[in-house]
Amino acid sequence: MNSTTTKTPLSRLALHSTAACSVQATAYGKCILAIYTDVTKDVCKEDFAKFAKCLREAKALILNGGSTAFRTVKEVRVLFFDMSHK
Repeated sequence: MNSTTTKTPLSRLALHSTAACSVQATAYGKCILAIYTDVTKDVCKEDFAKFAKCLREAKALILNGGSTAFRTVKEVRVLFFDMSHK
């Protein structure tokens, strides 16, 4: 295996989503940065939802061969937790 090949599903997802979700991640990050001293619940909810959707789509492409098995933010969080503890 060469240095550009990743071994785990989580590392493949991280690599793919870095490129595929950069626009959504940037928008969410800018929203958080703009209000970080006065954060309130759901203030960046729309940007987070777009970012989470992109991550779900990236996950589907990498892990399920294109299937969109995980459709909620909670399921994405569970997926990342499960994958990082294997």
